[in-house]
Amino acid sequence: MSQINDYFIQAELAMAAYANLNVGAPSQGELIQAGMSSVQAAQFASKWVVVEQYNDPITGVSATVFEEVGTGKKHLAVRGTQDPADFVADYLILTGVPSELNPQYLSLKSKLNEWLGDGTLNQGFTVAGHSLGGYLSAGLIADFSTSISHAYLYNAPGNNSLISQVMVDMGIASAPDASKITTLQADAGISPIAGLGNDFSPLNEVFIEDQLDPNLISTAPASLNHSQQVLTDSLAVYSLFATLGTTGKRGQSTILSNIG
Repeated sequence: MSQINDYFIQAELAMAAYANLNVGAPSQGELIQAGMSSVQAAQFASKWVVVEQYNDPITGVSATVFEEVGTGKKHLAVRGTQDPADFVADYLILTGVPSELNPQYLSLKSKLNEWLGDGTLNQGFTVAGHSLGGYLSAGLIADFSTSISHAYLYNAPGNNSLISQVMVDMGIASAPDASKITTLQADAGISPIAGLGNDFSPLNEVFIEDQLDPNLISTAPASLNHSQQVLTDSLAVYSLFATLGTTGKRGQSTILSNIG
């Protein structure tokens, strides 16, 4: 149950990274704009505080530090593609340019060094990201492996770069530790983005309803099979089943999913 619940919690954080947020309690209106329902936004806002959101006007990279109410634990969430500036980073990934040479990643890496230096982030935080944000999160695992406890990648492209492997072989760059990365991907539809390159860790497929299924009440663009909203909603159901599906006297969870 704990593992499945972690996947859902981190999925919500990755989704919230798409919202424009100020320091303090997250704006429920902005969370709704990012794809959350009103109830979901209210629940999220009661559990998390925004420590800082970084939006680089030059490269377009955006990342948010959240702090859990009650525990003080901090988590980093990296936004995926949303603005035109992100298309440059996407193009570089598509053409095989490694994260080490991607302007968005270099900007994020610099900011992370700053946050670790001034206490905005401390040792043992997690990082989550959807699509482009997940790809950038994997890069952080390579460069900040002693500081980050785990990374959660949602519908993210993998490593498509021979240059990156050469840099690793030459000792110029480090390969991300696969044991500290969880890769999750929706199982419906074609995944030209999530299916790009080699996954950074073994793939965990998550069942979602195909958004182009004619039997759905309303059809939606094929791109929604890639969206963090649909993936998060599915993981919410997984988490509910994991909580309710208990067996035995000790109440151990029965995981009703195909997630490893």
